[in-house]
Amino acid sequence: MSYREWRAEAGIVYIRDDWASGGSRADLILFDCDGVLIDVRPSYDAAIREAVSYIVSKLAGRPVTRPVSRRLIYRFRHSGGFNNDWDTVCAILWGIAAQLPERWAEDFLRADEDLAGQGLHDAAERFMAYIRCLRRPKTLEDVLELQHPFPSAPMRRRLLELAERADSSGLRSVERTILEQWGGSDLRREAFRAFQRFLGYPGEPEQSIVIRVFNELFYGAAYCRERFGWEPRFHLGPGFMDRERPIITEATLRWLERAFGRARLGIVSGRSRESARRTLGERLEAFNPEALVFLEDEWSGVPEGVAIGKPEPYGLWRAVRAMGEFRRALYVGDSAEDALMVERARDARFEFIGVYGTGYGAREKIAWFRARRAAAILPTVNELPELFDRHIG
Repeated sequence: MSYREWRAEAGIVYIRDDWASGGSRADLILFDCDGVLIDVRPSYDAAIREAVSYIVSKLAGRPVTRPVSRRLIYRFRHSGGFNNDWDTVCAILWGIAAQLPERWAEDFLRADEDLAGQGLHDAAERFMAYIRCLRRPKTLEDVLELQHPFPSAPMRRRLLELAERADSSGLRSVERTILEQWGGSDLRREAFRAFQRFLGYPGEPEQSIVIRVFNELFYGAAYCRERFGWEPRFHLGPGFMDRERPIITEATLRWLERAFGRARLGIVSGRSRESARRTLGERLEAFNPEALVFLEDEWSGVPEGVAIGKPEPYGLWRAVRAMGEFRRALYVGDSAEDALMVERARDARFEFIGVYGTGYGAREKIAWFRARRAAAILPTVNELPELFDRHIG
């Protein structure tokens, strides 16, 4: 599939040849938030790193000196199964726990047995109880290990391999790799299962250590009290969300309203509406309020067993149905999950536009988007006006 190219101020734009002559027939356009409308590099990625470091350091009894890399986070997202950052945190925690020394597995199983039946449903209570049980006098071997980077280089390499083997089934593929390909003793496998139960993920936010720690870091203490009604236990300061900034400009929004009309502009995002509103502010009012689908807000109202997270097309169809009939629909996203969501809609009226300039691995993204026949590939969402005004027939 051939593409024509031109250089914009922010980088190179790629346009699929056969789409360039017919792109103007699109009569509605939908957007992802993270990496498209909002720069999340200082927020979501940082919250993933800090959540993993916090949980691992407390459970392992030693500081994390080699935090999660952007490369590892990107590898999981590139698989197409990790649009939800809670999933990414969980996968990395599984991968680290499965590699901790066998004596740690023994200690964890002992703690799990000692605490069984105590009804520790609240995530914070359960976390603190396990930490107390895992504390023990340090041996000479423990003290010597503190002089080395943690996680070690072999552990980090194996985490990257775990991410490389992940696929669009998400956590199921990670669990399969750990249990079926990594192998290990029966004790390790039993400890891994106990660790999964301990994390409580997936599960209710109040009961899941993954969700509680991540949300307190991302949203901040005050917001967690206000929105979730829980008293923060893991992080008492402001959240990483406060560091976010809009990517989409007022000029681009004005062009979109002229080109498509407010009624034909929508959002399908994995985050919550309130977090998007806090960062986008009045910019959110440029979109059709009936076509705003924020999947984090949808989970509680969905029947058990119904998959709504990307790359499932639930959000895509929910948004376009709010807009009525359409000829062609565009979805602008920055991840493998976004492109796969459009494919899984199985409707030729949908086209995907990829954005590569606001995240890690731009060259790989461009190559992947081209391989999936993206209609266009842009450095940022703000190249849309020039794309249509100058290059689409």
